[in-house]
Amino acid sequence: MPGTVIESVFENTTDDDIAQSITDSLDRYGRGGMVAPFRIVDGTVSAPALAFASETGTGLYRPSAGVMGLSVLGVVKQTWFSSGSQIAGGLNVIGDLNVTGTGPYVLKTGDTMTGGLSVVMPAIAGLVARSTLATSYSAVLLMNDQALASRAMQMEYTGTAYPGGGDPAGEFGMLKTTGAFPLLFGTGNAEKMRLGADGSLAIGSAVAVGGGPANSLSITNSGFPLRMRAAGDVAGQYWYTGPDGSAEYVVMDETFTGVKLVHGTQNWAAASDERLKTALKPIEGAMSKVAGLRAVTGRLLVDSEDVSRVFLIAQDVQAVLPEAVSEGADGMLSLRYTEVIPLLVAAVKELNLRLAAMEG
Repeated sequence: MPGTVIESVFENTTDDDIAQSITDSLDRYGRGGMVAPFRIVDGTVSAPALAFASETGTGLYRPSAGVMGLSVLGVVKQTWFSSGSQIAGGLNVIGDLNVTGTGPYVLKTGDTMTGGLSVVMPAIAGLVARSTLATSYSAVLLMNDQALASRAMQMEYTGTAYPGGGDPAGEFGMLKTTGAFPLLFGTGNAEKMRLGADGSLAIGSAVAVGGGPANSLSITNSGFPLRMRAAGDVAGQYWYTGPDGSAEYVVMDETFTGVKLVHGTQNWAAASDERLKTALKPIEGAMSKVAGLRAVTGRLLVDSEDVSRVFLIAQDVQAVLPEAVSEGADGMLSLRYTEVIPLLVAAVKELNLRLAAMEG
C-alpha cells in the first residue's frame, strides 16, 4: 500500500525464501540438476506416467509392484521385472546382443538382428526359438550373407562334462526335435538329408526313411553314394562303394577297379571284358605250379576249436602266382582266391593235352 514501510528483517527473510524456492525448482529448459529423487504417479498403459506432450499414450508406467512397462500409442511393448524383461512383438537388433541369465532366451517369430547373438546360460537351454504359426514357417533361420567361408551356425560345448552325459572329451552338440518329427538338413533350398524319429538316416532322398528298419542308413544318389578315404592313405587314393545306379553294388578304387554284386545274385563279379585288358599271355607250367600248392583244412588263430575252414596257403601261392598275393603294412600276406582260378583252368588244359596224347 502507498506509504507502507517495509522493514528490512521481513524483506530479507522473504527474499531468501523466494531465492531458495527458485534454486530448488527445475526450469523448463532443464538448467540446474535435481538433488532429490524425481517421483511420478504410476500411470497406466494407455496413460503412462512419464509421457510426451505430443503423444500422451507413449511412455513409461508402473502396472504393479516391482514391474515397469513401456507403452507405445497405448499398447504395451516391453515390461521389466526384477528377474528380467519381456518384449511384446518383434525384436530388431542392430549390433551385438549379449544375454546372460539362468533361463532360456526366447526368440519369437518376427525377431531379427543384424549383429551377433551371444547367450550365456548356466542352466537348461541357452537359446529357444519358437514359431507359433500353424503354417510351415521356420522357427530359426540362420543365414550368412558373406561370400567368405564363414559358418552360419556352429555348436560347441567347451566344458569338461556335459550335464546329461555325452562326449567325455567335453565337446557336445545337439540338434533335436520333439515328438515323431524328422530332423531335416538341406542345401540349395532342397532337402539333402533326413534323420527320422525311428533313428533311420536318409541321405539324398527322404523316401527311404520309414521304409526300412529303424536305426538304418539309407542313401540315394545318382552315382556312387559313398566315397571313403583314411587319413593315412596315399594322397589321391580312395574307395567308392554303394549302388551305381544300374542295379549293381560296387566296391571300387579311384581307378574304378574293384568288384560288384549284381542285384538278385549271390557272388561278387570282377570286370573281365577282354576290351579292358592288354599284354595277355598264357600261364605255362600250370600243373607243376598247382602241384606245389597245399590244399588244407584248419582254423584261424582267433577261431574256436569247433570251427573248420578250407585254405590255400598264401606263401605257397606267392611262390608260383605272385599276382594273386598282397602284403599288408603289417607284413601279413592276403590271398585273392578268385585269381587262382585261371591257374587251375590252365592246369586242367595241360592235363587234357596229356590225356589226349596218351589216348592217341
